[in-house]
Amino acid sequence: MKLASFKAGQARYIKSFYESELNEIKEVISGKDVQVKEGYSNIKKSSALRVKKLLESIITSAEMLATVSNAARKTRKKKTPTVEKQVAKVKYCVEHKEYGIASISPAGIVGASEVWVFNTKYRKLSRYVATDASGLSIKGTTIKNYSDSVSRQKTLRKPKAQLKDFMSSGKVKIRKFLGNIKAVDTKMNGRLSDKIVILKVFK
Repeated sequence: MKLASFKAGQARYIKSFYESELNEIKEVISGKDVQVKEGYSNIKKSSALRVKKLLESIITSAEMLATVSNAARKTRKKKTPTVEKQVAKVKYCVEHKEYGIASISPAGIVGASEVWVFNTKYRKLSRYVATDASGLSIKGTTIKNYSDSVSRQKTLRKPKAQLKDFMSSGKVKIRKFLGNIKAVDTKMNGRLSDKIVILKVFK
């Protein structure tokens, strides 16, 4: 029998099928059941022992095949949600006239290496930096896959002037922007809301 061509489910079926055959031949060998003994009276014990050995070999092979097949089975990859699905529940501040700033689309956050946002309620400027090359992602209303050690935020004392300076800055200057602000770093939570303006995204 060429067991190598069978799948795990088929191997398990073969095992269960021949196990019943093996149990019966064991009863023949033991000779305890009168009816079984009479039914197999034309078979010699030596022949029954050879059949038993063959059935045990088939069952062992089937068990081994099922184990190998399960181990080789590829783990089903979790499908990454589309950008549209990731940002479907996101709320954000489209524009804030007092500070003269407006949001870019939250879709830009997905896959980005870095995103800057401003909380208009608490005057906090936040920088989210991706943990790895896959970039940032969004789940529900929260930015995910950002580095806790690199990402940081600070409260702006003069938000109108500071945001104007920020928006006119290039990528190199922006990297040092938070470092030049005399304020204490505060903890990030990644949440987006209708108070958050998405200022800049870098891929």
